[in-house]
Amino acid sequence: MKLRGHFNYYGITGNGSALAGFLYRTMHMWFKWLRRRSHKARRTWEWYRALLLRFPLPKPTPVHSVLIM
Repeated sequence: MKLRGHFNYYGITGNGSALAGFLYRTMHMWFKWLRRRSHKARRTWEWYRALLLRFPLPKPTPVHSVLIM
């Protein structure tokens, strides 16, 4: 998954807030595009939350430790 690869690459200590912001923006963009694809009815946030429960996105976790001297 693209999101997991991004988190693995940028997942260094001290970068957690940037990764959380990236996940937040990604979730909103995904909702926007899924909502636009629906021709029958407008999708709601409740529908999207149920979708995220069924197909959860990976959580950002630091995988690399960087020592700053």
